[in-house]
Amino acid sequence: MEELNIFEKLNERGIIYAVIVSKSKMKKARIDIVGTEYCIVAHRKDIVKHTFSFRTDHTKENVVVKELSREEIAIFRELSNDFNLVWNTPELGRVYEQKTASFRQYYKNGLITNNKDLI
Repeated sequence: MEELNIFEKLNERGIIYAVIVSKSKMKKARIDIVGTEYCIVAHRKDIVKHTFSFRTDHTKENVVVKELSREEIAIFRELSNDFNLVWNTPELGRVYEQKTASFRQYYKNGLITNNKDLI
């Protein structure tokens, strides 16, 4: 039996999450170097009871982050129809939420914490 990917595992357990595509720009010897990182954000309480490799996000209370591998990025791109683009700036990146559940709304409704500026 094939092992489930991270998205299948999260969805199977009913965990609400968002995918963030962040852009960074650095200048070295007058050359612009642009990097793109993909990660999943979720609530610690939803992740802690499962064996996922997420790290704590020290800027947001109770939020955990998992950077995506190249394979996981490819899977995310294949699943793009399952997500809504909810925030987009060419300089900073994009935020995608599941079509079935909004991580931001989950957060804003106080189901995670009272901090209202997650995204």
